[in-house]
Amino acid sequence: VCPGYSRLEISVGALYHEGDKFKSSVQWAIGRFDRVVFHVVDTLQRYNIAFEQGLSIGEAYRQAKSNGDQWFHRNIEAINLVSNRPKIYRWDDWKNHPDFAENRKQLMVLYQTNAKFMQAIHDKMNGFWERKRQLLPDIYTLDRKEEFQKNTLNYCLEELAGASCFYKEVKGITAYPGSFESVWDLVVNEEVEGLPEGFKKCSVDTYKV
Repeated sequence: VCPGYSRLEISVGALYHEGDKFKSSVQWAIGRFDRVVFHVVDTLQRYNIAFEQGLSIGEAYRQAKSNGDQWFHRNIEAINLVSNRPKIYRWDDWKNHPDFAENRKQLMVLYQTNAKFMQAIHDKMNGFWERKRQLLPDIYTLDRKEEFQKNTLNYCLEELAGASCFYKEVKGITAYPGSFESVWDLVVNEEVEGLPEGFKKCSVDTYKV
């Protein structure tokens, strides 16, 4: 067992963060680390909910928070596998963090000035668009693509700004059941001038459940 934290980051709504698959992730972490931290990404999903359900961002926020509450109820058995009182964070902890606004500002400047970072963001957006077009073709229509791009850019910048706060405050290794997108490989594994401080010593481990 390694000393330190395993950070389990949960994307609410993803099937690999539910039921037996999620339980396997928890078992993987407690078998390798002496502490486990849960990071539940719930209210960030308000951007997707607003776009797909035609809700205001405020209505979508309430729906996303409720989805996070329901996730806890469904997966409490897996969470309770951690015997030494696991630390649990939710997305609003980082949205309200004192570094968040400055982190997002830095990332917007980087998006506007660093071609490699901009391309990585666009790769993430395009991949998401293509997946959603296949699943929900009546919602992800070409006439809404500009709206989607603006919406998803806000999602991506907020996701990275909040993650930087999390990585700065909670030292450890992020364990994720799969592979990371190119933008995460870029901010974690490469020296990119202008990134928020939290990415400077960020460790990520991907694994298969």
